[in-house]
Amino acid sequence: MKKIFVILFLFSVSLTVYAEKIFHPATITLHDGDEFSGLARFNGKEHVEFKIDEEATIEELDEYLLKLITFDIEPYNTFEYVVLNDKYKLAQKIVEGPISLFVRWKYDFNDQITLDSYERATLDKLKSTVTTYNHGTGQFGSGPGIDSLFEKFDRFFLGRRDKVQVVEDIQFKFRKEARKWFADCPEIIEYTDSREWKYKDLKNIVEFYNQFCGS
Repeated sequence: MKKIFVILFLFSVSLTVYAEKIFHPATITLHDGDEFSGLARFNGKEHVEFKIDEEATIEELDEYLLKLITFDIEPYNTFEYVVLNDKYKLAQKIVEGPISLFVRWKYDFNDQITLDSYERATLDKLKSTVTTYNHGTGQFGSGPGIDSLFEKFDRFFLGRRDKVQVVEDIQFKFRKEARKWFADCPEIIEYTDSREWKYKDLKNIVEFYNQFCGS
């Protein structure tokens, strides 16, 4: 009987730890420009749970109140509500300038808080291997598998500084759309037309534009 109580106690403790909400230091910016520092997390519905300190009441902030949130821990990721096709979407800002770049990952938003988006945004290919079995020799071996883009990547969004929060997805007809977005930067047009720079290179493209062409 004592063992049963011990097991039940340990099980309840593990459930409590698992269910615990982890808040991180963050700064929020509202649509009216007000800023507040406190503790925050995502609630799984693309909304933010925020409290001024550990003892304060939790407030739920949605896209109609909150403009953006920056987590004050490395790598200091910023998430912003952007408008795509007249609908709000929560996206991570990875480049800011005359043209800003946002990205959505297939990770849970809480898992993105402490992950380095800049490193993942390079979209390097993943090398995979396939394990094989030789029935004749009875031995296992391995060989090259299929290279694929980072499987957790979803989509890039571009936004202009003069169009607050409104973004576009240019994945389809990328070269044609690139000509419009980067029309005043012939170097980019040359590289995208020749397919030397592709959709997966958008982070580098936007950074190049902001440094050498954007005003």
